[in-house]
Amino acid sequence: MKRLFKEIIDNFFYYFFPIFIIALVVAVIFALVLILVDLKPAWASDIVVETIAYESSGESLEAQVMVAQCILTRAKEWNKTPEEICLQKYQFSCWNKGIHEKMTKRTQRELAKASQSLKIALERHDLPEVTHYYDISVEPYWSQSMAFICQIGKLKFYYENRN
Repeated sequence: MKRLFKEIIDNFFYYFFPIFIIALVVAVIFALVLILVDLKPAWASDIVVETIAYESSGESLEAQVMVAQCILTRAKEWNKTPEEICLQKYQFSCWNKGIHEKMTKRTQRELAKASQSLKIALERHDLPEVTHYYDISVEPYWSQSMAFICQIGKLKFYYENRN
C-alpha cells in the first residue's frame, strides 16, 4: 500500500504538477492582462458613459437608457459626436466648470450600468427621441416650449423639434 501511494505521489509530481504550474501561470497572466488592458467595447466612450453615470446614477436602468438616448438623439440631430454633445457648455451639469471637479468618482458598478444603458440605447430602435430631460426637483424655463415625452423615476424627458 505504501509503495502504491508513493508511486501515485511520484507520478503526480512528475506528470501533473508541471501542468498545474503552467496552467496557474497562464491564469495569472490572463488575469493581469484583463486588469491592465482596457477591454471596454469600442462604442463605450468614457465621456458618454461617465455622463450617463453622473447624470442618472441613482435612477433605474430604463431611465439611464433614456439619458443615453437623449445624448444619441442630440448627436444625430445636431450633427455632433456624442462626446461633443456631453461636453458642450451648460448641457450636462456634471461637466460644468467647478461641478465636475467636486464630484466623486463613480463606482465600477455605476459605470457598468451606464455602459449597459448606452449599449441598449444604441441597439434599440423603438425608443422615443428625446433631446432634453431634467430632475423633477427643478423646473427649467425651457420645459414649457418642448414636447413632453415621458417621466421615468425622477426624470422628465422632452423633445425639442428644431425644424
